[in-house]
Amino acid sequence: MKSNASFSIHSFSTSEIDFRIILVVISFILFFSLNSNAKAAESIMLDDCNQYEEFCLGINQEDFNQYKVLVNGQIFEGDFMNCNYIVEQNVARGEGLSIRLGVGEYVVETVNTSTGEKNTKEVSITCAESKNEALNRNWIGEATSNELIIELDEIEISNYELFVDGENVTEDLRPNEEKSITVFKLAPVQGKKFFVYEWNLEGKEITGAFNSGQELVNLMNKMSDSKWSWDEQRGLLFGGTQGTEYDAMVISQLGDEGTMNSFPSVSVNIIGNLSLELPEGNHTIQVKNFTTGNVQTKEVVITNAVASK
Repeated sequence: MKSNASFSIHSFSTSEIDFRIILVVISFILFFSLNSNAKAAESIMLDDCNQYEEFCLGINQEDFNQYKVLVNGQIFEGDFMNCNYIVEQNVARGEGLSIRLGVGEYVVETVNTSTGEKNTKEVSITCAESKNEALNRNWIGEATSNELIIELDEIEISNYELFVDGENVTEDLRPNEEKSITVFKLAPVQGKKFFVYEWNLEGKEITGAFNSGQELVNLMNKMSDSKWSWDEQRGLLFGGTQGTEYDAMVISQLGDEGTMNSFPSVSVNIIGNLSLELPEGNHTIQVKNFTTGNVQTKEVVITNAVASK
């Protein structure tokens, strides 16, 4: 039986074989080179959607004037802070620079303006709320009689909007409960570089030089289980765990190391949560974080409402 299939044999010259081998080698080099440069997006999960991530840029401070930083294609115009701390002779010094990023998707580029070298990093920052995972806390509490509890304190409430049956509530919120926070009044070092000689933070000793109150707070939030904030306008450091006593800070301004001042902690009572009076009937309550867009919704039934006096 004859087959109609035909075969052709092509003989390759030595130069053709060498050329094809070169092409294959170049293809492999390009493939692995491209894949080695492609970096997976860094994923960061925040416990609180109001928090920020301190993102270290991988640039040393002494080289910073040679770089420009772009976030999502735009020149970054925010504040640069220290990172990559080392401690030498009780001096905490940040060798690198960082930026603060909130919840979102980012492409961060650092470009060396002298050499043209560019480093690109994709960063995805999420939080428990935006991932629809179990919330660390409920913003909307229980309804008792004709009052609904909103579980936000007087500092937190500034980041939220409250809606009752679709209408924004701007008034009628009343103090319901107090809570205690710790405050350090650091106005004398406000906007200045300073040195912390002695301070015990929840069993951890902090000592070293800092360029700002925010830089100190960044370190505190890494070392502490509690949350701390810095108010630059008033020179206040506040936060902590309720019921915890904090030692005084011994601080001097850099350049005036001979003059040390002790800053004791002050326990301050603030409004811990709020209450909202509702009329009898069924109500849809929504609390929205207008920074992140996250919303918590709860259906509330008020029966036998008692008119307030």
